[in-house]
Amino acid sequence: MSFDQQLKTKSYYKTYLEKNDGKHALLVLGEKYVAERQKEVFDLSEIRFAQGEVYYLNKDYEAAIFKWENVFNELLPWAQKNIADAHLQLDFLAIAEEYYKEIQTDSKVLQMEILLQLFLLYVKRGRLLEAKNTIRKALDTDPDYPGVTKRARAFYEKEESWQDALYLAEKEAIRTKSLHWFRVLKTYVEKGLVKDKEPNYFHPILAEVYTVDKECYEQLVVALWTHYKQTKQYLSWLLEMSKLSPNIDPGVEYEWRHLPNLYKETITDITSGDYTVKEISEIVPSLILTWFRIAKGEDAKLAASAVIAWDEMYPFHMDRMGVEKAKNLLLHHSADSTQILYKAVKLFELMVRWAKEKGIVLDSHLTEKMKRQLDLQHYFVLLGGNKSSLLSKWKLNKTSSSLPPIETKKTNNGLILCQMSMLKNNEINILESAGLLEQSLADFAIYIVENETDIDEAMHIRKQVPEINFQFLINNGFKDADLTQKIKIKFSNSSVVSLPQKNNDQWAEIMSSIKLQDLRVEEERATKTLSFLKRFLRFLLDKQKELEDNFLDTIGRNEEIVDNLYEAIRQLNELQNEKIDILKNNYRFIKHEIRENMLKGVSEILRGCADLVSKDSDFEQIHVKLNEEMNRRVNDYVNEDILQVFHLAMDEWIKESERELKDSKSSLDEIRTNFNQMFGKEKVVFDCDLRVLDDWARDVDRICHGNIQLEEANIIMRSGSSQFLIKGAGKVFGSIPQKNKHLIFKKYREFIETKDYSDIAKSITDRFMLQVDLFEKSIQRDVEMFFNNAFNSLEAVLKEVEKDLTEEKQLLYEMSNNPEIYRDPIAMFDFNVRQFHILYGVIEPVHGY
Repeated sequence: MSFDQQLKTKSYYKTYLEKNDGKHALLVLGEKYVAERQKEVFDLSEIRFAQGEVYYLNKDYEAAIFKWENVFNELLPWAQKNIADAHLQLDFLAIAEEYYKEIQTDSKVLQMEILLQLFLLYVKRGRLLEAKNTIRKALDTDPDYPGVTKRARAFYEKEESWQDALYLAEKEAIRTKSLHWFRVLKTYVEKGLVKDKEPNYFHPILAEVYTVDKECYEQLVVALWTHYKQTKQYLSWLLEMSKLSPNIDPGVEYEWRHLPNLYKETITDITSGDYTVKEISEIVPSLILTWFRIAKGEDAKLAASAVIAWDEMYPFHMDRMGVEKAKNLLLHHSADSTQILYKAVKLFELMVRWAKEKGIVLDSHLTEKMKRQLDLQHYFVLLGGNKSSLLSKWKLNKTSSSLPPIETKKTNNGLILCQMSMLKNNEINILESAGLLEQSLADFAIYIVENETDIDEAMHIRKQVPEINFQFLINNGFKDADLTQKIKIKFSNSSVVSLPQKNNDQWAEIMSSIKLQDLRVEEERATKTLSFLKRFLRFLLDKQKELEDNFLDTIGRNEEIVDNLYEAIRQLNELQNEKIDILKNNYRFIKHEIRENMLKGVSEILRGCADLVSKDSDFEQIHVKLNEEMNRRVNDYVNEDILQVFHLAMDEWIKESERELKDSKSSLDEIRTNFNQMFGKEKVVFDCDLRVLDDWARDVDRICHGNIQLEEANIIMRSGSSQFLIKGAGKVFGSIPQKNKHLIFKKYREFIETKDYSDIAKSITDRFMLQVDLFEKSIQRDVEMFFNNAFNSLEAVLKEVEKDLTEEKQLLYEMSNNPEIYRDPIAMFDFNVRQFHILYGVIEPVHGY
């Protein structure tokens, strides 16, 4: 054990025990101490240092400290460090920290031990920033020191200081070339802890691990690839890989397990039309060539076709040697027709989806029709010419209810598509009228010939769709000796069969006569599908101008709709306010009439109460009885007269309101119909029902049938001089002789009949009108609720159309100023079509981008 190791592990004392194994360490050191002390010139520092170690190891920290405090030779820095360790054990952390910081030494081992102990101390005291700085200083001082990187990683991970952990792993991986640290990096990547790192950060790491271990390199690349594919930095990552890719050696002893498929998926992904050529032009050549170098089997052929296709489209971008190797590989390549067919159909689905996203109007069943190419149990046959001679004899199953009459049609549009079993010649179904797609992809055409005009029409069809294989039937009823010869001249590879006259099993007889033995369905369909894809690409290119025009038309139409919507909302607001005014004014008229009637009626009823006063009245209590009767008569008047008048008036008001709201509903229906005609669908929906009328009727019934009981008013006893006199008169008049009561009777009646009841009538009327006024306040809210759905519907449609309008203008601007947004995806589709053609035959370029 080295001297530094002895000091570090506090085992220096063992140097004194080598020849005294049987004695206790303290006894041996005590004897050494006494012997040294007897010398004329002595130095006890080393023995005291050793004694301190033994005390420390036996947990007698105070004795250890005492011994170490008396060390003065070259062991002093270690003694100070040990004193700090003892205080640390005693949990005197502040004292320990002071001792550690005061130590001065040139020993790297001691420096590292001090730093590690300080790190431990800071962690215990929760001073994490100082702990982080200390462990970082230790790493900078000696990263090879035992345990320092392990402690640092554990600390960073516990504190979730992922940037520090990542930096440590990256630095150690490159420094030590240890697979352990490369695998730690991979773990961090898989946990998503590198999201803040640019892809070029990993360039030196990947370059280094490639030279260390190919399997580890592949695993780390796959982890990073998977991570960056989910981020906006995906293309930056691919650019980084394109720089690293040329260094990948396919000839190494390691067999790549995951990278070939990863390259394949990536090439398919970035050439699917989602990226512009400018975005990927710097990336693709290197990725394709690397894929070609490491791919095996069928994938190697597919990669070779990608190399050649990209080179044809963008010459001088590819390494010439790589292109030649790809061509040599495919020189004697025999393509799998079925695989090509499946790939082509899948690509067509992608193209159709993109076209629809761009607003190109296509047959809604286009993809479904293309998938017929994968049905290898049936032929798809075109029937042309005068089909009536066939259809009148054959019992064909018409499967399409939309199929137009076909008996007499001879023109190109008269072609119909049938489905025929490959196993049973007598099973055939009529599918539909044949458009360009059906004509292009049909396995063959049976054309019924009666004269030379039919041959010319067949020639016209073949000119439009060269892929069609014609089989001719000559109707014996129009037999011409020269027809067969003329057909043979113009259609040298087609068979010519006479239409049978027998009625039994005609179809089987015809099919056995037609040469189908040479028809290789998969190969024919693959060829036709690829040819149609090229034609479809040209169609998409030609659609760009039409699409821009369509956008202009759509923008113009939507701008007009937006103007109309704003105008409709304005009109709707006017209509709502108009109806609110009408209904409120009508109601206010009723309310005014009721108020006037009550003011007048209550006063008359109160005056009429004079008949309650007679000569025999008890004038001491007459004022009380009068007040009670006046209140009763007023309540009866309100419940029996006023409420009846109010109910009748409100019934009429509700009927008039219904007419007004129905008139509004008619106006709304007209607005809705006009907008839905503009949109061509039921986009604007108004739910303006008349439930509010039922609510009003219910409120009126509640008011009129509630047997209103007005709060009893102090009518005859109201404050004022006259009331005071009347109230007091009863007491005075009670003692007046009977012969003078006639005078009192007359005065009482005169007072009641001539009194001004306007104040009390107004007070009673105001109390009654409270609920009438409350109803008035609800009218505006209820009418607004009636119109609310219409406003919400129009505003929602307006918001949607304005959003569409903004997007359309942006798309039009991008199409006009950045044509690559439209053309580049088509270029990528062309790249894929070229691949399939190269695997299967010779490609004809699709120009235009």
